[in-house]
Amino acid sequence: MRFLALLILLLTGVASAPAATTALIVIGLTADEKDAALWRVEAEEARTALLARGVPTNNITLLTGDNNQPVTRDSLLAAMAKTQTATGAAGECWILLLGHSAPSRDGSPAFQLRGPRLSAGDLHDALAAFTGPTYVLLGTELSSDYLPLLKTLPQCNAVAASNGPMTPRFTGFWVDALKANPKATFTQLADGAAKQVVSYYKDNSLAQGETASLLSGQEIQEPPFKNGAAGPAASATAPANRANSATTARPAPTVKPAPATSLNVNRGSGRSAGINGTLLELREPPVRVAVS
Repeated sequence: MRFLALLILLLTGVASAPAATTALIVIGLTADEKDAALWRVEAEEARTALLARGVPTNNITLLTGDNNQPVTRDSLLAAMAKTQTATGAAGECWILLLGHSAPSRDGSPAFQLRGPRLSAGDLHDALAAFTGPTYVLLGTELSSDYLPLLKTLPQCNAVAASNGPMTPRFTGFWVDALKANPKATFTQLADGAAKQVVSYYKDNSLAQGETASLLSGQEIQEPPFKNGAAGPAASATAPANRANSATTARPAPTVKPAPATSLNVNRGSGRSAGINGTLLELREPPVRVAVS
């Protein structure tokens, strides 16, 4: 009888490892310390919001390239494989890529890293190992070019920050939307951030230089994004309406920041940041890096 009971457990999957919710937040190659400081803050804010969503602390991995250990293609692929194992067969995973993308020699996008870049094919193959729902923020310029390839993965949902060559504001607004409502669905987060981008350009009388795209249910959408799963809606207005606010003081990141460095961020005109009290202008468009 004991043997029969054990056999039933194995066949029904009850004895298998439980599914988990995990997250991987990555900062790729940065143009300079201004980029790095801004993304360290956004990575830490996203981590805090994912904790509020219910992702366990031990299940969130930050790959930031601090302490003279730059993120490489090998280290990123290893982190994705480790995250996939921790997620389990039916678990849910959130992957956030912050940084820059540039065209590779075949014209497809590549996520910029130290040494060999992460190609769209690399990303596709790594995500194919995830069998449960996977939610990916492609927080770079030219990121919409990843979506046609990722569309072949039925479990993959992804939002691409921009179809243009300039560093997108969408990424910061997406993090704001997650902070404002950690329980929102992926589609609702994307829609809330897209609305903030439109408001920013309109309120500042600028031509919109970026448009996000959403991959959901193997279909690619342009904003406004619809058909999100049931759940609390993401706020269409970020906290304190950062698109029009004065420079907003942010808490110092705890992701191994550079010594004695603090950062103020303004998502408004000029995408400025202040390091150690000095106002800096973030480069836009970013420096291009040759793809190997």
